[in-house]
Amino acid sequence: MSKFISFTELQQSEFWQFFHIRVDSEQTDSKGIFYKLKPGGFQSEIDLMIHTTMTGELQSGFLAMVRSWVTGPPYGINLFALDITRSFVSAMMSWPDSREEIKTVRELFDDKYVREYAQLLSRNEPPALEHAATLNTYLGASEKSQATIGSFDIWLKNGMVEERKALVITTHVTKAG
Repeated sequence: MSKFISFTELQQSEFWQFFHIRVDSEQTDSKGIFYKLKPGGFQSEIDLMIHTTMTGELQSGFLAMVRSWVTGPPYGINLFALDITRSFVSAMMSWPDSREEIKTVRELFDDKYVREYAQLLSRNEPPALEHAATLNTYLGASEKSQATIGSFDIWLKNGMVEERKALVITTHVTKAG
């Protein structure tokens, strides 16, 4: 029995249901199946893509959000952007032995935790944290970061997507237990 979450299981997840995700398009090649997804709301601010094996096991995910929507006026730290980040990364990690990894992600992208960290960062007092580079990138203070949480790699990068400044989050399963 595989320990990877399948695309079908992702479609049944809280993430998929809560954000009203739908498949916009799919493309198959020798590396697997690539799905372009759309959320129910904020479609102009959010891009989602999923890569699976030919048998439907999740391999990687891509979430891009307009930078000014993530952290910028009038939202400050946009709680909805934090919520979709936390939910997306957690859903990508949802296979049977990943409870601790999901807990780490949920704590890392917790609304209160990120706001407290941002306040310290604005005063040039960032605490020494295991995933400080991830938070710095999320908040726009660093260009890019990479974190390994259990069997998952998570990359964050501030760059351009379709000629707009964006925060891009990429997840990848590095091993199955």
